[in-house]
Amino acid sequence: MSLLDCLFVNNRVFQMLRRMRVSGQPLSRNKHFESFSDGPGRRALTLHRHLLSLERDAQRYGQPDQVGLRAGPREGELVLTTAYERVRLRRHTTLDHEAVALLVEGGLLSPALDQALDAHRAQGQGGGEG
Repeated sequence: MSLLDCLFVNNRVFQMLRRMRVSGQPLSRNKHFESFSDGPGRRALTLHRHLLSLERDAQRYGQPDQVGLRAGPREGELVLTTAYERVRLRRHTTLDHEAVALLVEGGLLSPALDQALDAHRAQGQGGGEG
């Protein structure tokens, strides 16, 4: 079991989110209507759409010119900043450590996100997946 798998063992939101993002076994909203009708299911769907939006920016505009991470407003949160200077787009997104780990796993924001995670860890503020 990978370290990323260990993060998701006891968290239903991120178990669902990871399942939605794995391409060989997507979790269909129609077939699994009951799963998406409660709080964790709605949260997973919202996070899935949010992460897709971040990845679509990377697909449209290429690698961001700047990626930064800092401690979020609440315990266990990180603020991810992505900047695409060419189109004057700057996003500040608050995510859980697990969601950042899923972005790393997705690979569309790497290596810039990997470097931001390394810098964040070097500042002594910890990291989500390792």
